[in-house]
Amino acid sequence: MLSRIVRPTAFCAGLVGLWWLVAAVEVWPPYLFPSPGSVFEALRRNLENGLIQEDEVMDRETLPKVQMPNRNAFPASDEIYMDMWKRGCIETYGECRDP
Repeated sequence: MLSRIVRPTAFCAGLVGLWWLVAAVEVWPPYLFPSPGSVFEALRRNLENGLIQEDEVMDRETLPKVQMPNRNAFPASDEIYMDMWKRGCIETYGECRDP
């Protein structure tokens, strides 16, 4: 019975320890791979300012309903990025020139 509790707890503690270690070594920049402390701090701050409610649940039904703050800054489709003429650029590399 005790091993059913100890093994998963030890695994989670080891995983968080490894997370701290990789974040401390800064293999990736902190904005790509934040430390557990900074994730906890952001969660605490968002709970305090009311951005996240304590009784909110994020699951597969509710997560797609979350609206990101900068959602209107991007075009509705990727077509504008793929069509060089619509972008006003016919060069794929270097300086763009008028078509």
